[in-house]
Amino acid sequence: MKFLLILTILFSSLLLGDDDEYEKKDHHHYTKDLRYLDLSSSQKQQIKHILKNYRHEIKRYRKDKEDIQEQKQEIFSKETLDETKLEELNYRLTKISSKIEIDMLKAIHEVLSQEQRERFIKHMDDWEIE
Repeated sequence: MKFLLILTILFSSLLLGDDDEYEKKDHHHYTKDLRYLDLSSSQKQQIKHILKNYRHEIKRYRKDKEDIQEQKQEIFSKETLDETKLEELNYRLTKISSKIEIDMLKAIHEVLSQEQRERFIKHMDDWEIE
């Protein structure tokens, strides 16, 4: 039984393998790791600058998220739940995170070649704001 389980896992990993050249070199992909893109030194500097700005934006987002969470708690603690205000707060938070993500992706898009963009797409979910 154990043998069948191991065989199934190995077979599944072969079927789910990635054809990306970086993956073929037996590299493991870490979240937000861009080594698989083979960036030039100029691209590395540009991306470094973009990511520095992104980190600052994420810090602001987290602060906004905390503030909104406090407002939501205040709304919830009242006698009557104001659904409209909750929806507005949720929308505001979603709008902020979406803008940060779009701005960052736009900046990265401008730096990458078409081939690099195609490789980047495979790991785009690493860059979603949570």
